[in-house]
Amino acid sequence: TSNNIIKKIASEAAGSPLLMQRLCLEYSLCAYREPAYDTLNIDLPALFKKNAETLSMNSIVTVMKNGPKVHGKERSTYIFKNQKSGDTYHCLILALREDPPQTLFTYNELIDRAKKVCLEPSNMPSSSSLIQACEKAATLVNKEAQSFYLDWNSERDTLHIAEPLFIFF
Repeated sequence: TSNNIIKKIASEAAGSPLLMQRLCLEYSLCAYREPAYDTLNIDLPALFKKNAETLSMNSIVTVMKNGPKVHGKERSTYIFKNQKSGDTYHCLILALREDPPQTLFTYNELIDRAKKVCLEPSNMPSSSSLIQACEKAATLVNKEAQSFYLDWNSERDTLHIAEPLFIFF
């Protein structure tokens, strides 16, 4: 139903009026381009992906994925459910991308999402590694963006995505 579509778009916008406007515009353009097309069957995941690709966060995500320079010991590697492998920073990115989209993550939510993206929950980054990755990723991302995108609050053990457009990376 159209109410379900509205709810999906609103959920994907994660409380950001700008994102809601962008998604509604994309949806309307799809319906306009294909007037004979059933608007209830527009491919929402494809629409969401197209919107994310137009936001161009590639350089910021690359900095986050690479993490800080490696000194000495190599980073541990983990295998993810998407059949790719990577370190704690890659795991953090995948965890943040999990549905539903949101801008505030508690410590427990981050751990749960990391478990969901790892092929074997017994072989995932330690909680201390994830916390360190959050702290360092926030510093690296904010420096690269020259703006305030991520905030790790060590007193509350929360990661806040301060720039709502960043949830579509």
